[in-house]
Amino acid sequence: MKIFLLDVEAKLKRQALSAQLANTLDNQIADQQIVEGGLEEIEEAVKRAYERAKLVDTKSLDFRGKEKFYNFIKSLMQVAFFTCVPQGRESGVALLLYDQRSDLLGEEGAAYTDKFKTATGYGFQPVLANDFLQEMLTTYLREWRPLLKYIMPKEILLDDKGFLWPKFKPVMSADDSDAVATFVLNETGIHMTTNKFRALWEMRAEWLRRTDQISAEQRAAVSGVNTHSGTKTKNTFLIRI
Repeated sequence: MKIFLLDVEAKLKRQALSAQLANTLDNQIADQQIVEGGLEEIEEAVKRAYERAKLVDTKSLDFRGKEKFYNFIKSLMQVAFFTCVPQGRESGVALLLYDQRSDLLGEEGAAYTDKFKTATGYGFQPVLANDFLQEMLTTYLREWRPLLKYIMPKEILLDDKGFLWPKFKPVMSADDSDAVATFVLNETGIHMTTNKFRALWEMRAEWLRRTDQISAEQRAAVSGVNTHSGTKTKNTFLIRI
């Protein structure tokens, strides 16, 4: 009983810390203040999770184990894409197609999609991949995506017009957002959404521009990738310094 109560106490402390972290992050974003260490902490958590995942012997996993591990990997990949470089709306990343893998792995490190909320106004949204994301994606395609042959029909897995990270639901759903938020919460204790990722990138870029660490063109590029209008950026994300 004593051990059980200690476990409960530790869990309550973790929940209280998570709530405190979430409140701090939400308040800083709402108050348009610079958030110290937010993206860096999550990026480090992504890299640790990636190293752990590479050690998993997937051949020893049963059917349910493969399905659970793949769902973890899908969440890891999507969180990595939002953490390591600026991105636009979540659906642009979540609904990437299998035949766009070569674009992401190419010299430009960019794929283009019209699968996002404001596509009518913007036409397309770039999805970016830096060197680390290209390394992760290479591992994913070689080692982890093939696990789906045990879970879904092979023709779906090899269809170039199928999803890069196939889902068990055919359309974008709340599950995608929940998976990203749950992954970050479990790995860092931080309550995070893809909109908060976009906010943090805007705020970081604004800080770097105002301190002359990046050019005006580079600053504008972040908002362009984010598919945020100037008014939205100014009224919602720009830090006050």
